[in-house]
Amino acid sequence: MKYRPTILNVLSGGLLIWMIIQFIIFTINSTGAGGEAWSVVAIIVLVFLSIIGLGIDFLIQLGTKKLKTKNQHITRNGIGLILLIGLYYFNQNHRRDLNIIIPNDYNNAIGIVYDFPESNKLPVNILTLHSNVELPKSGLIFTSSRMKDNDIPHTKFINENGDLRYLGVNGIWERRYSDEIQIDYKGGLVTVRIINVGDEETGREKIAECETIIRNKLKKYATQQGVKMH
Repeated sequence: MKYRPTILNVLSGGLLIWMIIQFIIFTINSTGAGGEAWSVVAIIVLVFLSIIGLGIDFLIQLGTKKLKTKNQHITRNGIGLILLIGLYYFNQNHRRDLNIIIPNDYNNAIGIVYDFPESNKLPVNILTLHSNVELPKSGLIFTSSRMKDNDIPHTKFINENGDLRYLGVNGIWERRYSDEIQIDYKGGLVTVRIINVGDEETGREKIAECETIIRNKLKKYATQQGVKMH
């Protein structure tokens, strides 16, 4: 069998070479600073993935060796492209973020009501799978989408000027800035995430006030539809 270049083996081989170079540079410049262990792990994982890619490509070429040369080229690159696209979307599905665009001077809490049946699902960018939402004047977002189990690192607040609004020290969103609540609504439960993106000093008060507003709104919506809230 004549081993030929394909999209999969070129990208996998290029990634492998690049990671080896990065590992050499990393070793030379290593200073013992914190976080280096994670860098080594990332390099090892990418090297492992690139080797797997080369192995899969070899199996594809082995399985298509009886095809005509033109058909081999189309089949091998087609399968490789499908695998790469699938891997990309698998990774993006895990990393998908909720990006909330807020006014530059916004200094209050934000409430996100998930599992709300009367609202639409969060919009999804077909290329990145991220959701970009402009914050309503009420500071509340109602959606029928479910909240991710690890929603905190995947929820970003971006000012209208494009700057990322950090919550907490060193850009880390700490749990003291938010609450997660489940509220009964029409016999089911909605999950509510309330986040203070303003001054820390009055954060708890803002979160409590936002919770009260949400509970009142849910009670009003349910009452209008003839459902008694518990």
